[in-house]
Amino acid sequence: TTEFQNTFEADFDAWGDVKKGDELPYIPAHQLRLSIGFERNNWDANLSIRYQSEMRSKAGQGVIPPEELIDSFTVVDLAVSYQVSAAHSIYLTVDNLLDKEYAATRTHNSLQPGKPQSFILGYRYAF
Repeated sequence: TTEFQNTFEADFDAWGDVKKGDELPYIPAHQLRLSIGFERNNWDANLSIRYQSEMRSKAGQGVIPPEELIDSFTVVDLAVSYQVSAAHSIYLTVDNLLDKEYAATRTHNSLQPGKPQSFILGYRYAF
């Protein structure tokens, strides 16, 4: 739980005119991350699920007005790697595995999307 301890006028757009007790913007009440992984022979994999509850884009109290609301979302990520030898491995990460569309922020009165599904294929050399 976050809240301003004083009343003041701010030049910062996301705060505006702040009243004592207003919640800070862009801080969700709840965040949760669950991760499960395994290693077998030369393989390892990790699956993570991230949840973030709704949050407000401007300081305020009570019910969040629709024009200041950023809805809750859940995103699933995956990482897999294969150890080719003691010094060489290859990996694949998939962020937003299920290609979930979600809003991450609100700028200039419009919603900005969260990270789209993305793939990274890479090679690691340990020396």
